Amino acid sequence: MLDISFSELLICFVVALVVLGPEKVPKLVRTIGNWTGRARVYMRNLTAELDRESRLSELKQQLEEANQLVRDQQRAVQNLMTRAESGFRDVSEQVRSATAAPADAAAVTADPTDRPSPGAAAGVATDAATDTAVEGLPAASEPRSADGAAPKA
Repeated sequence: MLDISFSELLICFVVALVVLGPEKVPKLVRTIGNWTGRARVYMRNLTAELDRESRLSELKQQLEEANQLVRDQQRAVQNLMTRAESGFRDVSEQVRSATAAPADAAAVTADPTDRPSPGAAAGVATDAATDTAVEGLPAASEPRSADGAAPKA
């Protein structure tokens, strides 16, 4: 601030006392005190406002850094998901191509309707639609006619 010593202030006070007189000096000191107080309040408010602005700029910078980090993580997750999706597609295509050839070969060699019923080995007749045992019918291992009925003996 200003570098004014006590002796300089005392000389100013004595000059003011001689020039203004004893009745106006107290009023002048009061006015100077009010101005000094207002200047201090103004400086305090200015300092507080500058401090708030600096904190606000720091918070904005931190927020921008956090947003950048979130965007980077989001891009990384999207890249990971894209790679995983393409990997799943590749595996799916490999499974389809691997299962397509044996399935076609099995279809040529075996008819899926020619599978034995569970009761055939035990000698129990079964219903072809539900593979459940049916009482009173001959076992599945016995010969049948084209319409599925057991031949008469």
